[in-house]
Amino acid sequence: MRRSKTKWRVVLVEDDELNLELLQTVLEAAGIAALPATDARTGIELARREQPDAILMDVQMPGMDGLQATRALRAEPATSRIPVIAVTAHVKPEDRARCLEAGCILYLPKPVDTRALPVQVEGVIRAAAERGGAADRGAAAEPRAAADRGAADDRGGPVWSVRAHPPTAPAAPAADPPQAGHEFPDRTTTEGQE
Repeated sequence: MRRSKTKWRVVLVEDDELNLELLQTVLEAAGIAALPATDARTGIELARREQPDAILMDVQMPGMDGLQATRALRAEPATSRIPVIAVTAHVKPEDRARCLEAGCILYLPKPVDTRALPVQVEGVIRAAAERGGAADRGAAAEPRAAADRGAADDRGGPVWSVRAHPPTAPAAPAADPPQAGHEFPDRTTTEGQE
């Protein structure tokens, strides 16, 4: 049962309004409806009400953080099967382990590779549909590994970086966008393709 204008619906939980706007624009350009929430409690309420295909969850937020929100979502039968993708500036192996332990299905370090993001989100949604999760919207099943292929599948267009918390001064653009799971400096610049 596909939607007419968008393929998927994602709750996007991000307290930084610029990051929220950027991620929403990137997802919607790829045909993924992004339902914005600027705090964890609003994100949980949206997830309960809208039953999205996935949730993109900022980890570091004031008040209830993204890991607390993920645990709350996992504890509720109505939201327990919705895949949660962690987005964080914390890039150490123990940070990744904490995200996965809280119930996140994928860990994306900031700055997010916006070229890869739609492919990663769709990969998670398709994998959830394959497992009979909340994302079953009639899509063909695809292995979970698709969520990690994003950068290799799409090399066209500019790369925008999502700011980490707290905001820092712009850094020099890198020659190639980072891959998910790699450590890299915070960037707040817009990079053009060479």
